[in-house]
Amino acid sequence: MPTVFKLVAKQNNDIFRVYDKESPMILSYNAGAIKPNPDIYKEIRGFGKVIFIDDKESYLKVGYELFGWNAILYTPLVDPAETVRSLPGHAVQLPKTEDIKVADNIGEVEEALKYFGVHLR
Repeated sequence: MPTVFKLVAKQNNDIFRVYDKESPMILSYNAGAIKPNPDIYKEIRGFGKVIFIDDKESYLKVGYELFGWNAILYTPLVDPAETVRSLPGHAVQLPKTEDIKVADNIGEVEEALKYFGVHLR
């Protein structure tokens, strides 16, 4: 497992608290593609409902628009100085819809998951 993933998991342990370990976790280093390339999103198949949680609107937009997934923009991880945020095509606006929620803390992630029909243990 790459060091960067271990660092993110350690620094943001609260987001993994709501993760159902029976559900798949798609990681770019395993899939051979990175977001927002649609190939990584295609790794997720065979599910009636997908709720995509990310800190980048451009990544969420692909899942929402191409695959019809629900989305949660998790803002505590947003780092405006992150290099990828300065690349062309990154600055996007997500549509205002009930299929996309913004969560400023883990409690709001839990609320959004419940709204989307996920009942946490």
